[in-house]
Amino acid sequence: VDTEEEEATPEEMRFHESVRDHKRAIILRAIRKSGGSKTKAAEMLGLQPTYLSRLIRILKVEA
Repeated sequence: VDTEEEEATPEEMRFHESVRDHKRAIILRAIRKSGGSKTKAAEMLGLQPTYLSRLIRILKVEA
């Protein structure tokens, strides 16, 4: 088993960027649909409010 970390290829970087972009869009849509309530948005997404807050911070979602 190779334990040495390899650098991500350009294709992998695009994949990860795309996943982040989709997560941001899903979160923003839920916040807008909930009238700005992050608690309601979390409920709509099936997430705990604390986890949604963490995702917002990590993904730098500007709601």
